[in-house]
Amino acid sequence: MNSLRRWAAAGALSASGALAVVATAMSAAGFGRTRTAVVVVYMTCALLLIGSIGALLAWRIRRRAPRWLLVAAVALWAAGASVPVTQWPLRLVFAAYRSKLDHVAELVRTGGKTGQRENVGPFTIRMAEVNRVGAICLWTDLNPAGYTGFMKCSPALVARQNALFWSVTHLDGEWYLVEMD
Repeated sequence: MNSLRRWAAAGALSASGALAVVATAMSAAGFGRTRTAVVVVYMTCALLLIGSIGALLAWRIRRRAPRWLLVAAVALWAAGASVPVTQWPLRLVFAAYRSKLDHVAELVRTGGKTGQRENVGPFTIRMAEVNRVGAICLWTDLNPAGYTGFMKCSPALVARQNALFWSVTHLDGEWYLVEMD
């Protein structure tokens, strides 16, 4: 019985850890809020199911899991669940590679690189362009339903193009992560 209780607690901790890792990795890789949120919702449902099974087993055995395990599971769940709202992993990775993205954007602005695939840290720029309103676009996903990528432009240009976007995440200064509609 004791091993069953440990198994249930370990399952809840593992699921919380998996949620945190997957959400963090998706955000850091530049996936948009929508995709990350969908994955987090599904993983949270799985976590709640596993947690419910663990709670039922603990109730059946009439013993509680160690307090540190509960705290760790809640902390990991909170870290994973906070990703779609704050996009903190994306912001950390973006800050680490901003100077390289600035360099690529400058090359695109001056007519250097526009169609070449390039890796900038964990981001793969599949296409780069200066769009019709003058914004520099570094596209990381060329989905026909709508491109996703980094856009460097003034806030006024983003406001003018806002009807084209499914999602806009302001990263820093003139940088945005956009998902086209």
